[in-house]
Amino acid sequence: MECRKFEITLIFTIDLENLHRLCKMKVYARISLGNDPNTEKGTPIDQHSKTNPVWDYSMSYVIEESMVQHHGTMVVINLYCKRKLRDRYIGKGNVKSQGALKFSFRFRDKFYIDKLLLAESIRAWSHSAD
Repeated sequence: MECRKFEITLIFTIDLENLHRLCKMKVYARISLGNDPNTEKGTPIDQHSKTNPVWDYSMSYVIEESMVQHHGTMVVINLYCKRKLRDRYIGKGNVKSQGALKFSFRFRDKFYIDKLLLAESIRAWSHSAD
């Protein structure tokens, strides 16, 4: 099976709406490929920057070449504010009405991998991401 390594670095966001009036916002992001929960990975929580969180945090995936060629494949970046009782959803990177999100990504060279090995690798990486 033809695959590529996909690397994404979430750098920062600016001008998020302040959801905590009395204390600092603690923002983190959850990234998935095409809303597939099996591919979800997260950034650390930014403890210092309030409405302008900075992560400069990289994640990588092994994806099938067909996902690169298919224009409907989407990277979903959901932002959350850490809270004591339940984290609050802030918004998606691709539809947020206030603020800006900066990230970078790249695709590495193609390589071939056995389907069974790919499935085992994805399962192992998704469990180690948390």
